[in-house]
Amino acid sequence: MDLASGKACSIPEKERVRIQKLFPKRKVFSSRFECDGDVENNVKYTNTRETAAFVAVHGGTSRAEADKVAAEARAKGFADANVREMQVLLVHP
Repeated sequence: MDLASGKACSIPEKERVRIQKLFPKRKVFSSRFECDGDVENNVKYTNTRETAAFVAVHGGTSRAEADKVAAEARAKGFADANVREMQVLLVHP
């Protein structure tokens, strides 16, 4: 579930960590591919724009569960939270 977005590399890790504390039982992740010269950050996500950054929370394994998490996210101040199916892509150098 997409919680926040911006231009590529614009969302710092400290923002992901802050949001993780709001969802302690769920994985919060962000797009940081090719940011900060970090060659170890070699994952991309499907169903996203490569020119944009995002912070997302795992919404679960069903649409019903994801909709509940979306409602929780909106209640926590993420008015633009949206449900989106994504997969992680490991990019080999």
